[in-house]
Amino acid sequence: MHGFILAAGFGKRMGAYTTSCPKPLLEINGIKLIDYSLYLLEKWKIERKLVNTHYLSERIEEYFSNFTLIDIQISKEKEILGTGGGIYTALQKFWSDLALLEKFLVINPDVVLFPTDEFYPDFPSLFPDSLSHMYLKPIEDDSSYTTLYWKQGRVFFHNVESSIPCYYIGLSLFKLKAFTNRNYQVNMNFELGSLWRQLSGEGQLTGEFYNGDAIDIGEKEFYDKLKEQPDFFRGRKSDILAKLSTWIKK
Repeated sequence: MHGFILAAGFGKRMGAYTTSCPKPLLEINGIKLIDYSLYLLEKWKIERKLVNTHYLSERIEEYFSNFTLIDIQISKEKEILGTGGGIYTALQKFWSDLALLEKFLVINPDVVLFPTDEFYPDFPSLFPDSLSHMYLKPIEDDSSYTTLYWKQGRVFFHNVESSIPCYYIGLSLFKLKAFTNRNYQVNMNFELGSLWRQLSGEGQLTGEFYNGDAIDIGEKEFYDKLKEQPDFFRGRKSDILAKLSTWIKK
């Protein structure tokens, strides 16, 4: 399975922190957000990694220029393409063996995930028709997240009887078929949300509740509270840094 890290956004909600630094390169306790995403992909044995960039893309490209011992491809967007357009364009440009691409994972680095040891992202066998699978958390009453509704494994954008209100945590799976037979084109700007709405209406969007912590770093006030926490990574810092050192040629 391949992995896609979304890293092209402007990070406007981070205020002055992202004036000269793209959000994926921000650090918590000495660990860059994008490094932790890579760490999770390695943990899940995701072989090929693709990162899309736009805002301050040269900073991310420069950072990855020494990552010679890990397979990372960078899809630079001259114009911002949105989450869906960025993925679709990169698929066409970089993963030439699309016919062999059964599924791929998408991760957002501004949500830090602490999965259980046995967790592995995959499509549920109960829903062979699923084209995208989302990881979710129950929503709080005062939450500002887009409310989704989960019922018996399916995800909806409108309230369904006996459904559970929830939100997306920034981790999902796609099959290539989710993007085909639609009117998408390379360098077309669109959001994943619009694709998910279509898939939901077609009964091909599934989800499950994530059994682990998902910590949102996507806004300045969240980052302010967390960036200096000495054990934010819960004893895994040395393991993350050790893994990072194996990706960079000395």
